Amino acid sequence: MGSVILTRDWTMSAPGGASYRCTSGTNRFAAKIVSPGATDLGNKIYSTNVPGIGMRFSRGGATVNIVYPDVFSSRVYNTTNYSLEGSRFTLEIIKTAATTGSGTLAAVSTPPTTGRAAVTRSSKPI
Repeated sequence: MGSVILTRDWTMSAPGGASYRCTSGTNRFAAKIVSPGATDLGNKIYSTNVPGIGMRFSRGGATVNIVYPDVFSSRVYNTTNYSLEGSRFTLEIIKTAATTGSGTLAAVSTPPTTGRAAVTRSSKPI
């Protein structure tokens, strides 16, 4: 249990990567799991429609590196640009039980949209 069965990476291409322009102060990048019915199994692994199989999402890049769900906070003193362009989105398929079910995982787009991020400043969306 807990072993990674499959890892898949997607890179945010240029010019399609999301970018944010943040003013001075504390800026928060909140990454959330928004898949209906998914439950946290611990260690940021989320349930799937196949018993004994879970998923974990992460993002790595020059600025924001997180495992979903999480919050990246940054205190800046000048207007700062953040870009997800060139960052890597990773999906891990993880065995979560000694015995697993069978079937097809619920469809997701490429890259998956199950993980979603929101940027806020002082708890207000920007």
